[in-house]
Amino acid sequence: MSSSSSIKTVEPRSIYNPRNEVYHDLHPSEIRLVQLLPGQWADKIHCRLQHAYLANRPSYKALSYAWGSPRATRPILVNGCQHAVTVNLESALRRLRRVNSDVVIWIDALSINQSDHEERSAQVELMHDIFALTEEVIVYLGEVTSDDFTTLTKSVPTPATVFHFDGTDNEKLDIFELGAPRRRPTTGDTEKDHLPAFDYTTRQFLDTKYQRRLFEGLRQLMLCRWWNRIWVIQEVVVPETVTVVYGSATAPWEMFVNAARWDSRNRTSSAPLNFPREYSTVLAYFSRFILDINHMRELWRHGKQTSLLLLLRRFSGRRASDDRDKVYALLSLVRNQTSIFPNYSLTVPEVFQATVLDIIRTTRSLGVLAGDLGRKDRQDLPSWVPDWSTVYDDSDRRRDGMKNFNSTDGCAVYVQDEYTAKYTGIIEYLDDIEKAFKAKTGAKLDQVERWSVKWLSVILGTTDWMDYAPPEGTQASHEGVERFLAARGDAVCLRHIGSGIIELAGLHFDRIKFVGQPAISDDMLLSTIRSWGRLLQPHLQSLNERYLAREGNSLGSVFRRTLCADTIRTGSDTKGFTNRRLRNSAKDHASIAAWFLQGEQSEVKVDETLSIVSISDELRQFSSLFEDLGDLDSLLRDVPSQIDSAIRSATTRRTLFLTARGHMGLGPAKMREGDSLSILLGGKTPFILREAATRSISDHGYNKRQCFEVVGDCYTHGLMDGEAMRKWRRIHGKGKLAEKESEGAELDMTLVTSQVKGLTIEGEGENIKKGYIYLV
Repeated sequence: MSSSSSIKTVEPRSIYNPRNEVYHDLHPSEIRLVQLLPGQWADKIHCRLQHAYLANRPSYKALSYAWGSPRATRPILVNGCQHAVTVNLESALRRLRRVNSDVVIWIDALSINQSDHEERSAQVELMHDIFALTEEVIVYLGEVTSDDFTTLTKSVPTPATVFHFDGTDNEKLDIFELGAPRRRPTTGDTEKDHLPAFDYTTRQFLDTKYQRRLFEGLRQLMLCRWWNRIWVIQEVVVPETVTVVYGSATAPWEMFVNAARWDSRNRTSSAPLNFPREYSTVLAYFSRFILDINHMRELWRHGKQTSLLLLLRRFSGRRASDDRDKVYALLSLVRNQTSIFPNYSLTVPEVFQATVLDIIRTTRSLGVLAGDLGRKDRQDLPSWVPDWSTVYDDSDRRRDGMKNFNSTDGCAVYVQDEYTAKYTGIIEYLDDIEKAFKAKTGAKLDQVERWSVKWLSVILGTTDWMDYAPPEGTQASHEGVERFLAARGDAVCLRHIGSGIIELAGLHFDRIKFVGQPAISDDMLLSTIRSWGRLLQPHLQSLNERYLAREGNSLGSVFRRTLCADTIRTGSDTKGFTNRRLRNSAKDHASIAAWFLQGEQSEVKVDETLSIVSISDELRQFSSLFEDLGDLDSLLRDVPSQIDSAIRSATTRRTLFLTARGHMGLGPAKMREGDSLSILLGGKTPFILREAATRSISDHGYNKRQCFEVVGDCYTHGLMDGEAMRKWRRIHGKGKLAEKESEGAELDMTLVTSQVKGLTIEGEGENIKKGYIYLV
């Protein structure tokens, strides 16, 4: 479609804004396109702004680039007026300009009036459509900056090199070989033999000048700011056609994807091609960035749903000039699963808080609170709000993939917003239950009055909820249902009270008594974990007796399962990952023992013909942790890579802890003695909380309430599969919630009021009371 039929130049008499000589007001669903006028390489850049309706399907390209420093600018002409743009954008326009014809292109910095917050919010909502309807997205990485390569000059353009991702590219690749002839491979006909960087000849000389230039070029390419920009995710995921421009070179996106897939397959193959460490680091970095984005492209093309939480975690390391864009840049990829809309009148903390609450509302869980919440760059966020402006750590990302845990036994969470009526949260939740009930049974409830006793009893499947309702009150049914669902552990309300405070149901289950050295350095991981073993030494007998009595497992078994968070991950980047629980697999336990004992064996000569490998005396001190597996010397073996990966995933930036009542686990590096091991209903794992100042809570008559900060989630052996929740349910009778378990029970809980409030956990001389927990 020609641009002339769908793009109109705004005349002076149009909706002209006298305050701005460049920008005229946009109608809804209207965008601005940049008409890049032709010129020679050294000519000044001239542009015109044109308005177009997306519904008319105008023909245009879209530019994806990194803005660069706003303090380093160059002048161009826009609608005849001098206009300052960043150096990177001016360079991109110079590269894209043609000599004899116009180029019509959408460019955010020019197409959106950046000083108009209202227009900016509206146009950000349209960006998904803008990039979905473009004929081509041009990714401009920037100019080549290495001294070994050609750089951009003002006077003479570098001849263009266009890669087509086919056999015609070989001649261009040969240019980089600096005269080194390419020979036919004499080895097997493998895929990598056909890649000139890895053919038989160059594999023999991995340190050749050619290969050094090749990997230095890749490193320089990956240093381009574009890779770290948050908006590029949407800009590359949504369009059909993506072309990458780097200096004078142009190549299709698929060429990058193919290279990244090769590297991923090579790293997981049985006979990988090995590179020097610095080369491998560059390749891994390149592959991760490309495959992360392309994975989203494939999901999008197949119409699959992607959660906002997954996107925020996967791409949180990307940068934005405005931290609010860490959320807004990803919204269009969520496919109507969020109620968040771009609103630049909100502050960054307000946007991040609203995002967390929306994710909880959408997922009906506290999964968004998983991770090390204490790791923040911003200091103006509540402890329960992740800092989306900081980098989400790789170890946190790997732990996110472990969805085997269910510490609150499937309890759902619904949200009560700050400025809504008291029971709107439970009303929304019951609406969902009603829809599910109708879908499952096909029953029609149109003739039944909503919120009547009959309607509630039908969709809840019981009349037991009436035992929890107060005898009178205008909203007695609402209150009764809310208490009933909480008592059964089916669903609980999270109330946003305001001022960064939320209220939710939970248990302060135990107190942290001992904390080990945090596993910060990957190189020191083994010595750190051995220090955890020494931490257990004074308590070996008592802990062993406790675990045997509680669950029939030895201390050694509990310790080994804790080291890998009871999870072994298998698979690869290309084939996907699956998780399995360690449980009591003798082979896995022996492999974990071998990992712990590695590097400390010595060869002992028995006679002239026989020698044996033996454990060092230093490690004999840990024999009690492995004695259930047999003789220590018999445990020495090769450690499977998946065992090493499982331990590193579970322990990196974590620390071992013991509670006052003997629970063992792995928690955030910043946790400390005296913290609370807590169960927050709706969470998949327990949490580590820390006492904060008391606050006046308006929802309860401005009473002073003890508040807590979230340090992070944790793995706690024996509390990952709903154990506490099953006991919670057993002690709740029909409305009379004051039963006690029999004497000698491990967990003794007493509900001292008629509400889910005031839970008491008796344990080793301390009572911890809470039903509602207030997080700040």
